[in-house]
Amino acid sequence: MMSGGAAAKDNPVFPPDAAALTLTRALAIYVGRGRRWSFSDLAAASGVPETNLRAYAAGTRSPTYSSLMSIVGVIGEEFGSRLSAPVGIGMFALPEADDDDGEIVERLADTLATVVRNRTRGKPDHRGRAAEARDLAPVLTCIAGGMRARAGQA
Repeated sequence: MMSGGAAAKDNPVFPPDAAALTLTRALAIYVGRGRRWSFSDLAAASGVPETNLRAYAAGTRSPTYSSLMSIVGVIGEEFGSRLSAPVGIGMFALPEADDDDGEIVERLADTLATVVRNRTRGKPDHRGRAAEARDLAPVLTCIAGGMRARAGQA
């Protein structure tokens, strides 16, 4: 019987070569001449050396977790979602803690309507599920925060 670690190593959810290719493609969209970020500006903002960024973009080197999170933190959630979409995960900005209850309910209703619409058209693929999660997660976070705050007031 294989241990969980051995099984994950033999059959990873996101194989390293696919992850590297996804990173290379995402960087090509956001970084370089004529893009949102120059390599030098991204290096200055993220603290990741420009030579490393160029190597990641060329697919000749893989970033450490710390470097990757620094890059995602600078470029933003849309970039992070591109990286994680192949495994059905999305990134999103957390909402402000003082969202009004009516707004939260409205956002929840809109998001749930979208999920229901998507499901009636057939089972969504991993990108569709990632989009649903990205849209629903901030609303649920608001609701959970509101419930915690109310529990503290009781």
